[in-house]
Amino acid sequence: MQIRATLKQITQLAGGEAIATVQLSGLGNFETFHDGYAVSHGIDRSLLTPGAQIVVDIPDLNHPGDGQVVSVAQVSAGSGTVSVEQFGTMLVTTDGSGNGSAAVVFPNTFGSFSSAPSVALSAADADLGSGSLSAAAITHTGFTVNVSGAAVVSGALAVGWDAVG
Repeated sequence: MQIRATLKQITQLAGGEAIATVQLSGLGNFETFHDGYAVSHGIDRSLLTPGAQIVVDIPDLNHPGDGQVVSVAQVSAGSGTVSVEQFGTMLVTTDGSGNGSAAVVFPNTFGSFSSAPSVALSAADADLGSGSLSAAAITHTGFTVNVSGAAVVSGALAVGWDAVG
């Protein structure tokens, strides 16, 4: 389940991994902080500042400390303008080699922007393994998610996407 939260602290570990302390807001749980949330590799680290509104994925609500930061929920474009952001999760079915693709249609178009949005992708490290994710054919109305060499070789891989225009 994806839930909004506020980033309280980000810690860069020696191995290159980042962990976060978050305050869940999407559950009405404003008093509780959770440490040790993994941070998706697809998130630009410059957006992860204390106070940033983020989206966390919590597989089991009975264990909210087992979440992962999957996207930044709100980004300001500066100069008095606010960028538009949309995000979600797409299940990509993989073949016997861990490859697959799926089309994503944005809930709302980015038609009022002069260029197509930027798209960041993320997946659980255990599911992706040493594989890779890419976004192709990005337009104002959608894009294609491509998965290559995922650890999930025959099944469905949950891919989080975050589009900012």
